[in-house]
Amino acid sequence: MTEYYVDGEMTSFALTLTFIVVPAIITSIISILWYHQTYKRNIEEYETKIGDSPVRAKWKEKQRRHSHKLFVVRFIFSLLQLGRIFRYVVL
Repeated sequence: MTEYYVDGEMTSFALTLTFIVVPAIITSIISILWYHQTYKRNIEEYETKIGDSPVRAKWKEKQRRHSHKLFVVRFIFSLLQLGRIFRYVVL
């Protein structure tokens, strides 16, 4: 790819860069959307499974914070194109 740039072949350079970057961005967006849907579903499941007692409410808040932190980490890894590695480590 850098050979195209160095040789002054800007059209080939731009096409090659486009064919690499655009699919990576689309994959990241889809991955982030899936994580967001899973995050929302997990929060809803926690809220329906746990009653309203003070101990359970405290546990529910702790789970929500943990889930939010995990979502943020997954979001950052996805932006850096490391989402697949993160999924492999988590599984």
